[in-house]
Amino acid sequence: MNFNGIQMAAVIKAANAMIAADGRVDEAETQLLSRELISFGVQPQQLPQLLELSNVMEPTTMLATLAAL
Repeated sequence: MNFNGIQMAAVIKAANAMIAADGRVDEAETQLLSRELISFGVQPQQLPQLLELSNVMEPTTMLATLAAL
């Protein structure tokens, strides 16, 4: 499955929410997220834009985007 930028940003936002759910963010969790993004085909130069998009994305937009996949 290929994701566009909005969809990938929604996936990143959901992943970040799960990582932070226990109140702390471990380095191992962020490394795992990075490896998974690479497996989805995210290039290093795309990451800053996707992270910014996920940071400003409203939770309702994230949920609607993920539900539509």
